[in-house]
Amino acid sequence: MEILTATYLLPIEGDPIPQGAIVIDEDHILDLGVQSDILPRYCSAKVTDYPQAVIMPGLVNAHAHLDRSTAPSIQPDTSYISWLAEWIRVREDISAVMRRESILNGLYESLHHGTTCIGDMGNHTGALEPLLQSKMRLKIFPEFVGSTRENAPSQFESTLKILDDISNKNSNRLSAGVAPYSSYMLSKEMLSILARHAAYHQIPLKIHMAESFTEMEFFYEAKGEITETLFPSMGWEDAEIPLYRNTPLQYIHKIGLMKNAPILVGCLHLSNQDLELIKKTSSKIVHCPRNNEFFHLGTPPLKKWLEAGIPIGLGTEGRDVSSSLSLWDEMRSVVKTHAHNGRSPTPQEILSIATWGGARTLGLDREIGSLARGKKADLIAVSLPEGTDAPQIFSSLIRETTQEDIKTVVVDGQTLL
Repeated sequence: MEILTATYLLPIEGDPIPQGAIVIDEDHILDLGVQSDILPRYCSAKVTDYPQAVIMPGLVNAHAHLDRSTAPSIQPDTSYISWLAEWIRVREDISAVMRRESILNGLYESLHHGTTCIGDMGNHTGALEPLLQSKMRLKIFPEFVGSTRENAPSQFESTLKILDDISNKNSNRLSAGVAPYSSYMLSKEMLSILARHAAYHQIPLKIHMAESFTEMEFFYEAKGEITETLFPSMGWEDAEIPLYRNTPLQYIHKIGLMKNAPILVGCLHLSNQDLELIKKTSSKIVHCPRNNEFFHLGTPPLKKWLEAGIPIGLGTEGRDVSSSLSLWDEMRSVVKTHAHNGRSPTPQEILSIATWGGARTLGLDREIGSLARGKKADLIAVSLPEGTDAPQIFSSLIRETTQEDIKTVVVDGQTLL
């Protein structure tokens, strides 16, 4: 048993607790409150103090691509679809050794920025070992993309093997889902198969959705950069493109995918009917603001999502786009992106999205995302500027926190940093 104390305890689902203390018993939180109440009740426990700091839940990166952690930086003003076409071509030439190195680098960087849980989407073939051995909390989403090679191994078979390997590991920190990359990259039949597989095995499904205007153009007009750039690069220039006359969300709803309450990455371009459908199906959204800014994709209605009660997480996408895997940088981008439209979320809402919101998005909110009795002991201690009082904590953390301010990282009751 161990007690951690700090200037403030930040439960997220509650007000900051001045002079707070939290009791860790093996892998879970046994108790928490003010030091004057907690310390006398557990007088035999080891006490570690973090002065001028806040103890809070670990950050939850609801959407990352760790296999892109060592990929070259993308040139400015590259369009999203042009980049996607190039990445799909390049990813097939990346060796398992290179993927392992990339994943290890991504895990290391994320941990040192105070992230304790990652929802990782990508190509894990031959590179699952670092994830299996990691002591971070992970939800792995092997991604399905269209292949540019006729002799490429079946993605479905290789993904089933990854899912089996994770299941056989029987880890309480590692779980899995499935991830069709997007609604325009796979056939209607394959999307339906993946949706049924996820439903049958009761695992989450994640998909990039309504990220760009080009995506809307494709589903309404069967033209644009997807048909003119992406498909030819994949050898699909002669494919017959149906005229759907739907939004991307309406399309996946019609083929049954929304029954899975999927995790939707992006959602910048939604109709009012789309928003209602997300709410009705208990689906979730991941917001990746630096990715949106880099590719000039637009500004999503974040405040409207919050008002609708939709679970929202924060994601970094890949390091080749975001320049870091820091969710603190992502939070600062939220402030910058939404400040001009008069509908900016509060600092408290932003920090909640980066912790409890991410946990809700990944279906882990009963275990992590906030500090409460019985939850897993996934938490961090972060330095606070001197003189920070309770009303300033949220804004100060978002504005000031860097890697150097992370004093400790605890996952499942184990100190990792």
